[in-house]
Amino acid sequence: QLLQSSVTSEGAWQPCSICQRDVTAIMILKSDAHRAMATVHCKQCGSICCKECAPAADSLPDFTKELWATRTTKDRRMVLPELGTLEPQRLCVRCYCLPS
Repeated sequence: QLLQSSVTSEGAWQPCSICQRDVTAIMILKSDAHRAMATVHCKQCGSICCKECAPAADSLPDFTKELWATRTTKDRRMVLPELGTLEPQRLCVRCYCLPS
């Protein structure tokens, strides 16, 4: 399987392949290091996703509450033995919803 590159040939960061938002839209700091940490790949299809579109029990800022409040996304990881691992892997919402 081929993972998409997080950066385009022009040096711009790729948006989420599902919602088309900046993968760091939910983060306050947007340095290259923070962008690299926020960028995740679906282990099934290889698409670049934000942590909202490939949830794996991540702790994210909750801007609807007080400062520094966080919320936890759903854990939608699945075991993918066809990839040679028995550990739960991060999947995008498209792959998670596809019938197996």
